[in-house]
Amino acid sequence: MIYEYHCRKCQEVFSVQMSLAEHDRGDLICPRCQSRDVDQRMTGFFAQTPRKAA
Repeated sequence: MIYEYHCRKCQEVFSVQMSLAEHDRGDLICPRCQSRDVDQRMTGFFAQTPRKAA
């Protein structure tokens, strides 16, 4: 899954692709300033299915 985060220290918004297990560990750092003071942002998602809904 792809998760979006916001760094409180440098204001960077970044996305990270990780498994659910990796996400649950919560050991994430900002790629710009290396701070651990990051918040997950709420984002929408798009689900694509192979057929049209009836």
